[in-house]
Formats: sequence, C-alpha cells, structure tokens
Amino acid sequence: MTMRALRLNGAILLAAIALCGSAAAQQQAPQSIAGGLERVQGSKVALAYLRPGTDWTKYRTILLKTLAVPANARNAAPPGAVTEFGESYMLNDSDVAQLQSAFAQSMHNVLGNAGYTFVTTPQSDTLIVAPEIKQIYLNAPTESSRLTNSNPGMTLSQGGGSITMGAVLADGTTRVVLGEVLDRKYGSNVWGVNNSASNLGDARQAFDGWASDLKNKLQSE
Repeated sequence: MTMRALRLNGAILLAAIALCGSAAAQQQAPQSIAGGLERVQGSKVALAYLRPGTDWTKYRTILLKTLAVPANARNAAPPGAVTEFGESYMLNDSDVAQLQSAFAQSMHNVLGNAGYTFVTTPQSDTLIVAPEIKQIYLNAPTESSRLTNSNPGMTLSQGGGSITMGAVLADGTTRVVLGEVLDRKYGSNVWGVNNSASNLGDARQAFDGWASDLKNKLQSE
C-alpha cells in the first residue's frame, strides 16, 4: 500500500453567500445593489451584510437556482500542489453534476424538513437563493486521474480539502437583494481514504451546514 502525504495542511471549508452578478445570476437571478446592506456584527457566520428591517420569517417558499460551478472554480489544485504524471485536480462535468445534485438535495432535505416549500415561480413569500461555487481545493488529485496501475495502493489524506461557495438571497417579488454572507468552516482533520466518494461526503456535510444556517436565519426573528 502506498501513502500520499497531505498536500494542504489545515484545510479550511469556506462558504460565501454573495456574488449577485455571477454565473448563477444567468438564470434570472436578481442583480446586486451597492447600497442598503449593512455589516452584521457578531453574526454566526464570518461576514454578513444584511438589509436592515427584513422580516425573514415571512419567507416560507424557496426558489433555488442551480448551483453554478464556473470554469475557474473547476481547477481544484491547492497552492503548491505537485502532481505525478497524468494526475489532475481538474473537475470534470460528472464531478460538477454530483456537486449540483448534492447541494440541491441538502437544501431540499434541511429546509423541506423544516416546513419550507420549493417553488419554480416566485410568490409573495418566496426567497430566491442563487448559489455559486467560487473555489475548491482538493488534498489529492481527482480519483479518476490517479495512476493506480503504475503506483498501486490507497491514497490517504487529512480530510478531503476545502470549498468556497457563494450565493445571493433576494425577495421573490421585488428581486431586492436581502443579504450577502461570507462563512468559514473547517474541514475534518481526520486521516482517511481519499476518493471521489469521501470527497463528495465532505461536500455534502458542508452543504448540510449551509442549509442549516439559512434555515436558522429564516427562523430567527
């Protein structure tokens, strides 16, 4: 069995709800505005800009845009990464589709179980959520690119890596932006097998956390 050392120490899991003018906005996501949002001090997330006076409890339906994964976010190589011949950190279309499906499933599970309904047409009580992945760092090359024949064995790492995500929150009727948030979460420090399944599991855990954070915000007032 061959072991590969961790290539990114202290991997940080990041999430940012922002980026209104992003690729996610191409699906008729609301446009960002420069004014009207204020920094929230002492927020659970690392950085939050919210529209003062917003009644978050009025939102009972969610219009969830497809998670956007732009081309520049598909290169998941961490700083200083060194690959062996043929290895790559580039996510393919299948990887992206799995992330999109996992994110949607987390949102539907967490918010759906809390009594929220998902819609495709905005209503008076609809919150629009337009998410986008900004950066992914993997602690090992993608499993499909590893040279298992010339270098057989099991790839181990201290967690799967890190992910940075963005989205915009807006009112479904007015399309006014209600919040932009930056959240920072930390990945697991536990050493284990690194493969596509374990990396997707890490992503699901992060998506579940972000969905829970949104649920808690909608129920906080």
